[in-house]
Formats: sequence, C-alpha cells, structure tokens
Amino acid sequence: MERLITLLSRAAAEINELEVEAKRLLYENGDQQGYYLRLRQKAMLLSGLADAVAELAPLPPRVNTLIQEKLGGFSFEADRALRLDSVFYMGVLLCPEEHQEGGANELEMFVRSLQEHLLARD
Repeated sequence: MERLITLLSRAAAEINELEVEAKRLLYENGDQQGYYLRLRQKAMLLSGLADAVAELAPLPPRVNTLIQEKLGGFSFEADRALRLDSVFYMGVLLCPEEHQEGGANELEMFVRSLQEHLLARD
C-alpha cells in the first residue's frame, strides 16, 4: 500500500509540475505549442497510471476495487482527451467541479484518502 501511495504521489507531483510549466509557457512566453505539449504529457501520464499501478504487488481486494474504479476513470478521461486532441480537455483533467486555483486536484485528494485509510488501519 505504501508503494502505491508513493507512486501516486509522484505522479500527482509530476502532473502539478507539468501544469505549472504549461501555464508559464503560455502566459509568460506566449508559447502555445509548449503549453499543448505539457498538457499532452500530463494526459499521457494519467492515461498510463492505471497500468503502472497494476504492476504493483496485489492489493487488498477492497482497495484494489477502489483503485481500479478511480484510476480507471482518470485513465479513461485522459485517453478521451488524447483521442480528441483537445487542449481544453487535457487542461481540465483532474479538476474537481469546484476547483480553486492552487487547490488540490482529484488525484491529490485520492492520495490523501488512501493515506487516511492506511493510517486508520494502523
């Protein structure tokens, strides 16, 4: 479970870095291509996350179901954004409905819930 949380936390950090860099490229440099490429990287990372987690050791059945459901949804949406080649769609991946700039995204909130679950077991 700790390896899972580490993997997801690293992915969330990398996604945040890509989003920050994408915005910097667009708003400071006017680099629309750079913006697009960073968001595409974000979507590709998110798309492969479910497969990366599947390579970890077997998880408890309840946790495994939750992981498959949540990450499967993230991957599905990322795949759709990539197929549509939509910069807007790639940009809003992981944004909750009431998202505030600088607030946690859905992956970060999911990691926190897993950490709380792990702490509750101890």
